[in-house]
Amino acid sequence: MPNRRGSFALLVALAVLGGCASARTEEGAAPIEEKSPFAATLMAIFPGFFVHGAGNWYAGKVTRRDELLEEEGLGLGAMALGAGMGGLGYFEHLEANRSKSTFEMVLNRMGEVGSFIGCGGFLGYGLVCFFDSWIRDMIEAGDAAEARNRDLRRNRDLYPPLKPDTSAVDSITPGRPDLPPSMLRTSERPR
Repeated sequence: MPNRRGSFALLVALAVLGGCASARTEEGAAPIEEKSPFAATLMAIFPGFFVHGAGNWYAGKVTRRDELLEEEGLGLGAMALGAGMGGLGYFEHLEANRSKSTFEMVLNRMGEVGSFIGCGGFLGYGLVCFFDSWIRDMIEAGDAAEARNRDLRRNRDLYPPLKPDTSAVDSITPGRPDLPPSMLRTSERPR
């Protein structure tokens, strides 16, 4: 049975993102694809926890998204190594408890301590990388969307869209204004 609250929350998030995604300028002009800073921050928070850089990706910063994804992968890899070393430390602990001689027990305890120290180091490094990239995405996503919108507005002001010229009528080729008269069939050529 699907989770109704989760489905409703997803629909609300998609509606917010769809409503904030673009705006129209003049009548007949092409839409300017402005990105909402609020939506970029929301994307960085929720789906961004699992896919770091989602907010920057929404804002159009693909290179920054790749950097944040790489940092997330580094953090996850370090946490996986830390978990493996923790398992190795636990194995050394069990071997030390089963050992018959004192020398074996001391060696196993040393291996246990070394494994747990490595586990803590890798887990700490992995957690720092993981949460650093997620927090950076949340902080930078809104500013990235604002920068994109500023650039789009600046380009629109420098290079306004051309309006179709309806005042000039093509009297040479009335049926096919996109082709020169030499390319028309003889029945379509003007007389």
